Amino acid sequence: MSSEDPNNTDQKTRLEMLNDSVIKLDSFIEDILNYSRNTRMGVVMEEINFEEILEEIRNGHKFMEGANKLKPLVEIIQKEKFISDKKRIIVILNNIISNAIKYRDTSKEESFVSVFVECDSKKAVITIEDNGIGIADDKQEKVFDMFYRATKLSNGSGLGMYIVKETLEKLDGIITLESSLNKGTKFSIQIPNQTN
Repeated sequence: MSSEDPNNTDQKTRLEMLNDSVIKLDSFIEDILNYSRNTRMGVVMEEINFEEILEEIRNGHKFMEGANKLKPLVEIIQKEKFISDKKRIIVILNNIISNAIKYRDTSKEESFVSVFVECDSKKAVITIEDNGIGIADDKQEKVFDMFYRATKLSNGSGLGMYIVKETLEKLDGIITLESSLNKGTKFSIQIPNQTN
């Protein structure tokens, strides 16, 4: 005899709530681990291939709810060797792209996230733009604060963008944000090339 009765809606609701709780807890633990690693581990320099990193992130998100409804647009201009901390760059890009998926605007016919990367001998400039729900003007300056959530739709820890900012500081990088409510969000990132 099966322990799950497909006709029992109360049991189904409880299992869905349990599943949601496990996903939130897993996400929170991952955020804490990323924060902890960033604060205590030294920067490890290695050659970065942005095409490989973005493909790895895309594959990691393909089972995330809503990922199949978001059109990825990627352009990479990388003619120079780029040296930085690969794990930290993955954390940065992963957090921002994950937010584009979570906060896509379901009322729009087509959702997208655009990633543009251009490297030269001095720096990598990365622009990540989406046409999601956007962030209200009065909330934008707090987005990078610890435990801050810009929307009630958020079920995250409020650590993601704080970790992005802290991680970029370890790489001597900078991030800026432009957003319009109901139109979308654009993050612009600059990370120095450590080839010298």
